Amino acid sequence: FSGISNRVVDFPQTCQIRADHQVVIFGQYGFVLRGMGDRPGVGGFNGPAICGCNGSAGAVLYVNRSGYGRIEGLGIYPKGPSGVCSSSNFTGSIQIDNSGTGGVTGHQIILDHMALTTSPLGGALSGYTGLSITSGGLSNNNEQIVLKNSWVHCQNSPNSYGIDLEAGASDNDKAENNDFSSCYQGIRHGYGN
Repeated sequence: FSGISNRVVDFPQTCQIRADHQVVIFGQYGFVLRGMGDRPGVGGFNGPAICGCNGSAGAVLYVNRSGYGRIEGLGIYPKGPSGVCSSSNFTGSIQIDNSGTGGVTGHQIILDHMALTTSPLGGALSGYTGLSITSGGLSNNNEQIVLKNSWVHCQNSPNSYGIDLEAGASDNDKAENNDFSSCYQGIRHGYGN
């Protein structure tokens, strides 16, 4: 997603994206990623989603130095369906960061009607994080990161967090009307506000 500024990207109901490497949104603004989903369907992988396969430790979707974006109606899962992917090293769904140089200051990223879990078929994943807000240890500013109307299920994963806020300069973040289930800690507030 290197050219989505001021664009809408639609994910049809049956769209399942297999991510063998981290999906990165860097330096984008005014974008919308819009799926026609909300929760996984009965039996697992139904509805639009980005699913991890192979990859490395970290989030499947990494948003860095980007602002004024919306991601809605999508499932983001570190582990894809076993028939499509036999293993995955991903450990989280989404990371929003404001580290490094270039791009724009991370303002107002809105996540709405999302499904964040290890896999819709279940299964624990040690250290799983649904949404991680970070700054790479820098004092770069994030503002107004919002997770609302979403489903975050950690599947009883050891040391798991629904939201992990670790950015000291991240201001005015909100979690509204979400369902957090089976996480070691629903919201971990390390730094920021």
